[in-house]
Amino acid sequence: METQMVNAGPKADKPDDSKAKPEPKPQVSIAKLFSYADGRDKLYMFVGVIAAAIHSCMMPLFIANFGSTLDELGEPVRDSDEKTVLESVASFCILFGIIGLVAGVVGFVLVALWSISGERQALRMRREYVKCILKQDIGWFDEHPAGQLPTAVTANMAKVQDGLGRKIGDIVLNGLSGIALLVTGLIINWELGLVMLACVPFIGGSVAVLSALMSSSTQEGNDHYSKAGGVATEVLSGIRTVASLNSEEIELKRYGKHLDGAYHAGVKEGMAKGLGNGMLFTSFYMSYALAFWFGTKQVADGDGRSGGDVLAAIFAVLMGSMMFGQTAPGIAALGVARGAAVEVFEVLDRVPPIDSSSEKGLKPASVEGQVLFDSVGFSYPARPNDVVYGSLSLEVAVGKTLALVGPSGGGKSTITKLLLRFYDPTSGTVTLDGTDIKSLNVAWYRQRIGYVGQEPVLFAGTIALNIANGKLGSTQDEIITAAKAANAHEFIKSFPEGYNTGVGEGGFQLSGGQKQRIAIARAIIKDPAILLLDEATSALDSESEKVVQAALDELHKDKPRTTVTIAHRLSTIRGADKIAVIDKGVVELGTHSELLALNGVYHMLCTSQGGKTEEEIEADKQARLARQKSFSGAKVTREASGSDALLRRQSSNFNPGQEIDLSASAGKKDAKVEEEKLPKPPSARREQ
Repeated sequence: METQMVNAGPKADKPDDSKAKPEPKPQVSIAKLFSYADGRDKLYMFVGVIAAAIHSCMMPLFIANFGSTLDELGEPVRDSDEKTVLESVASFCILFGIIGLVAGVVGFVLVALWSISGERQALRMRREYVKCILKQDIGWFDEHPAGQLPTAVTANMAKVQDGLGRKIGDIVLNGLSGIALLVTGLIINWELGLVMLACVPFIGGSVAVLSALMSSSTQEGNDHYSKAGGVATEVLSGIRTVASLNSEEIELKRYGKHLDGAYHAGVKEGMAKGLGNGMLFTSFYMSYALAFWFGTKQVADGDGRSGGDVLAAIFAVLMGSMMFGQTAPGIAALGVARGAAVEVFEVLDRVPPIDSSSEKGLKPASVEGQVLFDSVGFSYPARPNDVVYGSLSLEVAVGKTLALVGPSGGGKSTITKLLLRFYDPTSGTVTLDGTDIKSLNVAWYRQRIGYVGQEPVLFAGTIALNIANGKLGSTQDEIITAAKAANAHEFIKSFPEGYNTGVGEGGFQLSGGQKQRIAIARAIIKDPAILLLDEATSALDSESEKVVQAALDELHKDKPRTTVTIAHRLSTIRGADKIAVIDKGVVELGTHSELLALNGVYHMLCTSQGGKTEEEIEADKQARLARQKSFSGAKVTREASGSDALLRRQSSNFNPGQEIDLSASAGKKDAKVEEEKLPKPPSARREQ
């Protein structure tokens, strides 16, 4: 085996990165973020942008007419002009009504279409995201713990969805409205408009700071609530363990720790809101002061500016600056979505080396079941320097049983993982009927293997659904046949709802033996050519083990299946065709008798479990026979002695006409009595 030398000496000329600035978080492009939009989504977004543009014109139109109406109302009113003023106000009110109606319609279209488009894209992306996670190779899951994936999927997709929907419509609407209002203010009173533009950074900045602080605090609070929810889920799912350990107080403290974090985040959010609102109100009123001072000066200097123009320009610029500030939440949501999408698209774009969803690979018409490990070397992807096998060679003939034994950590379960093609060897090959399993279609290949582990995993649902998980499109007859083969049919029928009985989360409503037999039925419903049993009976009591073992033995009578079984309880594998002792490779290989004769590792494992070798069993048998013979001889001698003693006593006390009973029954009945009456040995008499 080749080894790589690692230079452990000091690394020269390496820059000190301890004080380097952290790199900005990566983000996906906007185009890639929207890459899951189809034609309908693009149409929705386009119409939404048009609606936003129309909506953005409503407020400038209102402000322009608002200024002229104020000027008309501010002029002296003569009796002859009363009707004209009323008509002007009426027309202004009608215009307001039309603006409100149009704004309502286009606002509905804007929000609805952007929301629907975002939901559609997020749904499509979420499905693909979970699909891509499920098709990843097991090596990827070693580096991405399964317990964290549900939270990651939920959190990441919530952020992405937030940046795909209405928030984008808000950015477009507020941005266009801000531009339109600023342009309107400059057109009405360009001098005042320029003065007010100096206040825009303060107002817009205040709104942006307020939004950013609230977003940050809200995110921090959500993180703490998410962690608290994770603790609650973990505790509730393991409530029996918590109760048995009497650790309720410990778990409450752990839960309360995250709640305290959420409380502090909420306080920080309140402070941020107060600070942001204070800055915003200060900016507004300071801007009002400057605007009214400058506008009043314009009117007083007689520059031809009316009060309506001044007010319209002030409101246009101030509201425009507010609109720009209100784009901050949408921009922040878009940035968060682009950041969260990095992890999502890493999964979406990753092509696993072992792809169970791929249609590539050979699909032979039939499978015999010959398995061969040819000089296989392997180390787990997460621990590349920890070599499990240097060069492992092993063969299982068609329809034969290979048992794997050995110390924990020796690599027994790794063989089943390589057979299931959870991983590929780093060197050498694993073949099925002479074909490298790498060249076979992954889904087709795994359908030819039945696997039963030590701890069966059942899914919430009915017994029938759990058995049917083993084969896509299985019928009720196939489910019942598999259950009968697994010795599960009888106990299933004893339930009131039979095969429609719910097993509960993780199968907690069933006993260990029942769960194991359901798992066996699930494994054999696909009629596998290869059966992998990873300590399938080790967690069961003796009675359940007998039933489950009988079910496993029945499978071989029904149809010869190539079987690889792992066992720590060696009494269950004595009848295996071959037994391999595995410890970072094949240490010993042979039948039970052959391995015992070697007087090696297997012999030591047998004796360490309190079991007896075949030689010891044979010696016990001979000793038992010898004891039986000795006991039989002593019994005959004692019966004969008893009969003789009885004869002597009856002769000494003989009376004419008395019948002497020499039957065996009489001797047997009185043997103990007569033995007690016999003269004691001399030593005994001396002791008396």
